[in-house]
Amino acid sequence: MLTFLGERDAAGFLARSVGRHFERQGAVRVLPVPVRVDLPPVGMMTMRARPNSATTAALMDDLRSAAQNVATA
Repeated sequence: MLTFLGERDAAGFLARSVGRHFERQGAVRVLPVPVRVDLPPVGMMTMRARPNSATTAALMDDLRSAAQNVATA
């Protein structure tokens, strides 16, 4: 996420604690914008114009499955 934000004129979502951590290091700036969305326990970013490889798709499926198992445990 930090590489993505650093290389593009972009905004992104981070957990508040993570955002504050990187803000203290000068890597990002946390904007005072209330976000009222229910985010999943695992977030993944992909490039719109680049299809996922079979390996990436499998990893994403495994991460979603593991996150679901943790959320329901």
